[in-house]
Amino acid sequence: MIYLKRGSAPEFWTRERVKTWTGRWLVKREKGGDWSWPQVDKQPLNQHARLNMAEWQYGKCAFCETLIGSGAEVEHFRSKAHYPLAAFVWRNLFLACHDCNHAKGEADHAGCIKPDRENPADYLWVNPISFKIEPKYGISDKARQRAIKTIKTYNLNRAELKGLYKATNMPHLVDFFVQVQHSKSSPCQTIEEELAILQAKAELEQPFSLFTRSYLLYRGVIKR
Repeated sequence: MIYLKRGSAPEFWTRERVKTWTGRWLVKREKGGDWSWPQVDKQPLNQHARLNMAEWQYGKCAFCETLIGSGAEVEHFRSKAHYPLAAFVWRNLFLACHDCNHAKGEADHAGCIKPDRENPADYLWVNPISFKIEPKYGISDKARQRAIKTIKTYNLNRAELKGLYKATNMPHLVDFFVQVQHSKSSPCQTIEEELAILQAKAELEQPFSLFTRSYLLYRGVIKR
């Protein structure tokens, strides 16, 4: 989970249209109708949103950082079931993988970390031994509870994620620290190059960057 600088809504996503879409949804909801995205230019609204969000979310799920393609879903941070007036509010929408979106379902968002408003790295880290997302050490009790709720709400410790952490970035991390351990026989330049690669993998646009930053923090390569 990473900090996201939210991009602007598509030009057609005006306040007037949001009001219209919301009104229609409220009427449909009152009559017991099922949720569906309205159409704009013969295309469902969520399809337009996905194209916009993919860029400022680096093509990743906003919650687990899995790379997502055509299967990406538009997730309501504030559940449309509990907060119907927020169903089309741009700042309430994120791109998510099916697993994170399904895990949350219609659960109450209250207390969860909102990744375009605060930096998840201030609350969460990936334990480099257990490969589990945990509350970051040294945070307040209130922050710890928020971290725990976020992890639980989006099921961020599901088994497949731990496997992806290991497979995606762990080999590079291990190779680097093996080289450091045997630095007498490895050119300093090579180690510096490897370190640059690792630091690049910790950048927000990279898959599972929270894991990489957590590991580098654990090994004392970075301070925060």
